[in-house]
Amino acid sequence: FFGMEALFADLKIDDDAGAPLTLHKREPLSSSPERQAIYTTAFPDISTGEAFLCVYSSSSGEKFEHLVHVVDGTASPITRECVITLDDLAPSQLVEYKFSAEGPWMVGNVSFAALEDYRQVKFGYWKNLMVNPTCEAAFKRMLKIGMISKLYDEHAFPEAAGDEQNWTVVDDKSGKPVRLPHPVYALRLWDANAEQYKEVESRLEGAPSEAEEAQFWADFKAELEVAHGKEYIDGLLAE
Repeated sequence: FFGMEALFADLKIDDDAGAPLTLHKREPLSSSPERQAIYTTAFPDISTGEAFLCVYSSSSGEKFEHLVHVVDGTASPITRECVITLDDLAPSQLVEYKFSAEGPWMVGNVSFAALEDYRQVKFGYWKNLMVNPTCEAAFKRMLKIGMISKLYDEHAFPEAAGDEQNWTVVDDKSGKPVRLPHPVYALRLWDANAEQYKEVESRLEGAPSEAEEAQFWADFKAELEVAHGKEYIDGLLAE
């Protein structure tokens, strides 16, 4: 017990500005079975030794949670790089996602702040892929998928191992794999101050509301028929 106390006393954790944080609370990861399952999947190394959810406080009282792995007498914070900012972040600072109502929840590779930048541009990017397709196989699949109104990104929100093949086609011209947009079902982020998850907006900026999606897709598909030819679009959908 006293050895563990000494380990955490020696572990120095700073906030984003480099100011030192004070350990406020420490609990074994096993105290939260749901989060233990999520984090053990995301960070397999913590299946050995012991893992702790540690809440640290700043001088202003703001709280930050870190996942600390203790093995062979060494305590180390677990981090993952944000694919946008390249900052090393604690798991609680990374947005979690799932692709269906049933889940599972997975730890993403992006922070909340960086995610907002993605949310602003991804709808326009999807529309451009539909208006100016470069791969017929991808265009055909995207037509069949239909309206995409929620966040997607293969790097920020990768599929579980083995599922990525369901969202990949081969370009007939180049022979190279092309990834398809795979929208998330929901997003959330751990709130260290409230000690609970909070929902994160997943709908893309510029996308229609859920109630307006069907009409938007019908109108947009009509525009695609004008741009590419109705027979061509109908032919792809019939394949």
